[in-house]
Amino acid sequence: MPCFTAMRAEIALMSGSAFAVTHHAFSSGAGRTSDGNGSHASTLKSPSYTKSVSWQHYPETLLDDGNLSYSVQQGYNSEGKTANGSASMDYKGAFADARVGYNYSDNGSQQQLNYALSGSLVAHSQGITLGQSLGETNVLIAAPGAENTRVANSTGLKTDWRGYTVVPYAPSYRENRIALDAASLKRNVDLENAVVNVVPTKGALVLAEFNAHAGARVLMKTSKQGIPLRFGAIATLDGIQTNSGIIDDDGSLYMSGLPAQGAITVRWGEAPDQICHISYQLTEQQINSAITRMDAICR
Repeated sequence: MPCFTAMRAEIALMSGSAFAVTHHAFSSGAGRTSDGNGSHASTLKSPSYTKSVSWQHYPETLLDDGNLSYSVQQGYNSEGKTANGSASMDYKGAFADARVGYNYSDNGSQQQLNYALSGSLVAHSQGITLGQSLGETNVLIAAPGAENTRVANSTGLKTDWRGYTVVPYAPSYRENRIALDAASLKRNVDLENAVVNVVPTKGALVLAEFNAHAGARVLMKTSKQGIPLRFGAIATLDGIQTNSGIIDDDGSLYMSGLPAQGAITVRWGEAPDQICHISYQLTEQQINSAITRMDAICR
């Protein structure tokens, strides 16, 4: 089991929330005053009136992943003619979280600009991975070959240029379903397992490993001496034992992540006559096709 260590680098320069209240206040009164001669006169105080009005544009999200949000608020007081307001924008990226905000009061006599940047740096046996701010328990995704792939059910999270990322704030002692969004994979990339389930202990950094194959997708019609290969035979790409397929009942074999040329070993037993080899070579057009169909003779 690989050994992982995590380091958190975080800067928090701003936090807070804003709210708006609409308030109306009225006051009036009456009384009697006397002059030096003892006579009395009635006086009536003029009503005083203050009013504060505000409006707020509630937080909205932008971008396809909903990882950019903003909020705007404005208010004023009609008696003092003072105005105040604020605006903020938050971006939740794959490698860091950023926020910028501006607020003012007293018609701009007091102004403040705030900003914050937070993220993490995780060192592990395969290198260093930047990510969002860490929680107490986290999951390291390892999917070499599936670069820049979104993590399902997350905001702004995707694998880096090597296929690694960190899922923060994973629940402890519970099964966590870690999934990659297959729709965001590159055209020539396939996943053997799109979902990995892990059960981390409290404070752990656990590994969720995905097998990604980058290369051509090929559907072969296999045969040996004119007879379709046996149903259930196992086909393995030479040099990459994790890239394999199974012969269908009509001799068909589907494999993905194939290089431009190579060899495939097919086995349905251990005897020499139960093993054969397929050599293939693909053109540039076949490599770039969504799927290539071809006949393959196993020798």
